[in-house]
Amino acid sequence: MYQLILHHHYTFGSTFDTSTFGNHGQPHLVTAGTAAFASSLHFQQSDSRVTVVPAQSLNNPLAIAAMVRFYVDGAMTARLNLIEGFMSFSLYIEPSGALTGTIVDANNLWTGTSSPANLVKPGAWHEAWLTHDGISQLALQCDGATVAVARNVYGPVRSIGNLGVAIGNWPDRGQYPFAGYIDEVKLYRYDPSKDFQNLLNPCCFDGKAFDAILAELKANKVLNADGGYWQLLQQLARLLGLLRGNSLDGTRRVNQIGEGLYRALQARDSANFAQLQGNLAKMAPTDAATAKEIATLENNIKGTLDKAGLSTDLLNRLAAAMCLQLPTANNADGGKR
Repeated sequence: MYQLILHHHYTFGSTFDTSTFGNHGQPHLVTAGTAAFASSLHFQQSDSRVTVVPAQSLNNPLAIAAMVRFYVDGAMTARLNLIEGFMSFSLYIEPSGALTGTIVDANNLWTGTSSPANLVKPGAWHEAWLTHDGISQLALQCDGATVAVARNVYGPVRSIGNLGVAIGNWPDRGQYPFAGYIDEVKLYRYDPSKDFQNLLNPCCFDGKAFDAILAELKANKVLNADGGYWQLLQQLARLLGLLRGNSLDGTRRVNQIGEGLYRALQARDSANFAQLQGNLAKMAPTDAATAKEIATLENNIKGTLDKAGLSTDLLNRLAAAMCLQLPTANNADGGKR
């Protein structure tokens, strides 16, 4: 579901990308570590950084996972940037020792979450991860443990801007410099050639059908001409995030009901299917603001597809693949996948 597009090992000062995508680093004011730190680069100055120039592989990642393995030198008195994609995502350490991850969300705002304070300790190696599922969930891990989760960070993750990726600093100038050693960096994007089911998490999601539909959308000249393809994906991600909600218990219940619906379809159990569908309908957002936004998004999505001259059949297949509509007991055969 994720595809590795950047992988740096900084042994003996190397900034070569081993991911096969050629996203090699350009070191600036960093030095190769020695002795016990020989696998790392030392960041000591206000503009120390490793930069990666913009590339096709960094466009429209949709979902991301980013990892940095690091060692902080001395006291943390200011923000320390670990990795940041210009106008896309960031992972950094707060002066309090908290780990923070953000993305530029669907509303063009930097939004994310932070771990508790005093998580990151100077004088010790740490491995930090930022993940965003492309819809609404952002999670942080440190040293193998999940330390923060936010379920209202609406994506998808947007393209990395014209200043590229900065490791150990801010992309656009020497601010938030990291102080210490970094020895490994990884960046992943959503891979449409692999199963997306576990990434999105609704258990009815049909990854293969979704990929086939995306291929049709990408081939549409109208969508490509005015940015409609990317706009459509943003609208779909926002809609799916609203339907899923930001409650962990609610997400689990929706997934459990979805599993039951799938089993009922397989067994042709129309009575159980109808009951489960009724239970799912009760969990739909009821507040007026959310209901209004859902209706607006649905109309915008249909309008985009109509403008592109796409068929109603494609709209229905897209909705079914992303669980934006459910088959009824009367057409269970048509909903089987």
